[in-house]
Amino acid sequence: MSDVITLNNVNKTYRRGREQVHALDGIDLTIQQGEFVAVVGPSGSGKSTLLNIIGAMDQPDTGQVTIAGQETTTLKEQGLTRLRADTIGFVFQQFFLQPTLTARENVLLPTLFARQKHLASRADELLARVGLAERANHLPDELSGGEMQRVAIARALINKPKVLLADEPTGNLDSQNARAIFALLDELHDDGLTLITVTHSEALTSRAERRIHLLDGRISDD
Repeated sequence: MSDVITLNNVNKTYRRGREQVHALDGIDLTIQQGEFVAVVGPSGSGKSTLLNIIGAMDQPDTGQVTIAGQETTTLKEQGLTRLRADTIGFVFQQFFLQPTLTARENVLLPTLFARQKHLASRADELLARVGLAERANHLPDELSGGEMQRVAIARALINKPKVLLADEPTGNLDSQNARAIFALLDELHDDGLTLITVTHSEALTSRAERRIHLLDGRISDD
């Protein structure tokens, strides 16, 4: 397997009033193509900050971040936007579906920034894969929480990313819907997709092949 993500001595500090918060403190991390990684740790340990930097949604204060061969700290905003659109899929706890768009239209939303064309049929294929073929024309408020999360996963996959990042993907779901998302993530991992999830769910963490524990902005266990 080849390295798809590399972080070298990554540091990130935020200011909270007069206090400086070291969200990430000297992080060294390599993730290989096809790995399923769970990032765990207490609230405030730096998990979401780490995910945002891996996803090129935030930049470190110091250090080097390389994603799919591109060093993000040397890219301008246009290059970062292209990298996110072509390489990374995002899934969040809050779903972030557009309320006035149908499930199919929400899945197609990232294609506005993609170089790939003719993706309407792929959107239908993805909705079928996540078990929502018959819900393609429904608005988000006509879907259950589990269905909305499956739409969000289909949306994250529309551009055929190399890496799927998931921030508490089952945090708003009941146990039955969470199990359905677990099974779907297992399938995607079996297909060779690199999965990185921030989670407090032991049930999800146990499915990952690698667990990275953060504490006070540092990797305490890997």
